[in-house]
Amino acid sequence: MKTIYTLALASLLMLIAFDGKAATKTWQLTSGSGAWTTGSNWSGGTQPAANDVIDFSLGGTVTVTAVPTFAANQLLVSGNTNVTLVPSAAANTFTISGAAGTDLSIGSGSSLTIGSGTSYMNLTYSGTGNVATIDGSITFVSTSTTSGQNSTYNTTNATTTVNGTFTQSNNAGTAAITSSTSTLVINGTYNHSGFTGGSGGTIPTATWNTNSNCNITGIVGATSIGGAGQTFYNFNWS
Repeated sequence: MKTIYTLALASLLMLIAFDGKAATKTWQLTSGSGAWTTGSNWSGGTQPAANDVIDFSLGGTVTVTAVPTFAANQLLVSGNTNVTLVPSAAANTFTISGAAGTDLSIGSGSSLTIGSGTSYMNLTYSGTGNVATIDGSITFVSTSTTSGQNSTYNTTNATTTVNGTFTQSNNAGTAAITSSTSTLVINGTYNHSGFTGGSGGTIPTATWNTNSNCNITGIVGATSIGGAGQTFYNFNWS
């Protein structure tokens, strides 16, 4: 009988130890740049593992280089932190995988930039019922003029609420991708900029609430802009 109780206790302790709870990995630098793969740049001294919570909350302006294709439990930016994610290879994908609560959170006074120069990157979700809240700002960047080589935000299976600012600044393609299984709500400002050549890109399908802004800037030589037939609150072209 004692042996049975001992085995039961050991099994319980194993379940507690391996309850699947994600670790939180906090970026330690508050200025300059550093590689995602350098363990000392993260809390705990090791780079994040799949399905960890990725946290940028120590303030300052930082660039994270060599970002791999990665799946995170949550992506959190707060504490007046401004972070740019630069992929280790073009078209790498950062997937947020449906934790309880807010899956992508960018606090007021903080910002997240996806991509840099021609190093474009994709931000997407897996699972269902994902929630993103943008109280600060999020920007998708690519200077490539080749069609399809643009940083993208795939809102499928997510409700994204923008109380701050959402900017797509690509020279080709579309940064915000919506579908029948997604919701994009603009309470703040959406900036559509940087497109050149034949296409002016596409304004994402969204609910444009009272006092929201849709700003079109820097469109050079474009023959069309998709998504312009929506009902906007404030629509500005310059």
